[in-house]
Amino acid sequence: MTAQRNLASEKLREIVATVLELEPSEVGESDPWVDELGMTSLEKLEAITRIQEAFGTPP
Repeated sequence: MTAQRNLASEKLREIVATVLELEPSEVGESDPWVDELGMTSLEKLEAITRIQEAFGTPP
């Protein structure tokens, strides 16, 4: 894994952990957010918004 991809993966993990009020270590790299972590539709929307902001993706 390249350093850039590793940083992106860590940032995604931090965002999901923040939205779900978990520690980043509790969010696995390949955990399905909705199924494994119990993410609601509102939490999913919040995570997507934060990811767009963090990575500069247009809405």
